[in-house]
Amino acid sequence: MLVDDIRLEERDDHCELSGRVTMERLDTEGLRIWFRFPGEYSNGELDASPFLPGLLVTSMWWNEPLVIDGPVSARLLASVDQAMAVYRCLYPALLAIRVSAPSRELAPGRSATACLFSRGVDSWYSVLRNLEATNPSRPRLTHLVYVPSIDFMYGDDNRVRSIAATRRAAEEVGCELVLLETNLRHFTERFQEWGVTFGGALSGMGLVLGAGFSHVVLAASLPIGAPSSYGSQPSLDPLWSTERTAIVHDGAEMSRARKVRYLADHAVALRNLKVCYVADTPDNCGKCGKCFMTMLALHAAGALDAGPRFDASLSPRRVATMPLRGQRRLLLRDVLHELDDSSRFTRRLVAAIEWRLLSDEIGQVAARARDLLSATVGRREQGRT
Repeated sequence: MLVDDIRLEERDDHCELSGRVTMERLDTEGLRIWFRFPGEYSNGELDASPFLPGLLVTSMWWNEPLVIDGPVSARLLASVDQAMAVYRCLYPALLAIRVSAPSRELAPGRSATACLFSRGVDSWYSVLRNLEATNPSRPRLTHLVYVPSIDFMYGDDNRVRSIAATRRAAEEVGCELVLLETNLRHFTERFQEWGVTFGGALSGMGLVLGAGFSHVVLAASLPIGAPSSYGSQPSLDPLWSTERTAIVHDGAEMSRARKVRYLADHAVALRNLKVCYVADTPDNCGKCGKCFMTMLALHAAGALDAGPRFDASLSPRRVATMPLRGQRRLLLRDVLHELDDSSRFTRRLVAAIEWRLLSDEIGQVAARARDLLSATVGRREQGRT
């Protein structure tokens, strides 16, 4: 994968960093990956570093060398081998590739901290914790970065509403909102799901604003020690740092259910919480897995009625039949530990969760038994021939 013809251009109301992507085994038809951001966060210096974390895992998936024809942070280039090693632990089918780019030591930019912000549980937790307890290793949080173009569920009208709602939420906590747009996910999603690419992609977006921020906070999706194949990890995200900007993996000390319990004491977060990534709605659909798990956690924290609007209600029947994909087993177990009141409805929820987890475990055992039986029969038939 070659990224060349890299440009940093000033437009009327923004700057654009872009590069042409060419691949050996796919006709990209002259595709340009672009990032658009307010001009005040550019120092006019061309820095191609954002393309490296944004495209590395996709290049590994294609088993193509990643060649960036523009200056890239020397620190970032020095971390590439380690980053690929982490990716290969997470996704063993990936292969190590050659990465090359002109190396350059980046001069420091402004001393300031920003947090990538979606109004979801994880980013709200990181924002409020960083505002309440300033970390002595970095400047106080002052800016929130929102990237509406990675929210595929929105049509034009609700995207405008989401930007306005996110801006209001930032103002309520005394932070300035920075809007960044990119087509990076539109390209990588053709080959890999967001759960694989989002850590590198979001880090690359943070580096785009590097001249304006010495630290960019990326909220952790799961706690330390949780089994995870997400492409955002405490061992991976900091590797995307440059001499100018540190990428901070934040909030991994807390489970998702505990984060929701923390948010239950913060009305500003409950009013503005947006977790749904499926439905084109300004609220939350209440039906997708993300919505449903959040509703369970809010109920466990005693804050479901005080929380954001969900377009469907929470019910034990739905819990007992919900599909368990990705990290939902872990999240369900975490919520189960938080459901500690003695109401009849909560007892029914606990029973439904326990039944769903048990039936899932039985299903997994049955599937392994079938695989074992099939392998045994196969070996016997092979022996007879």
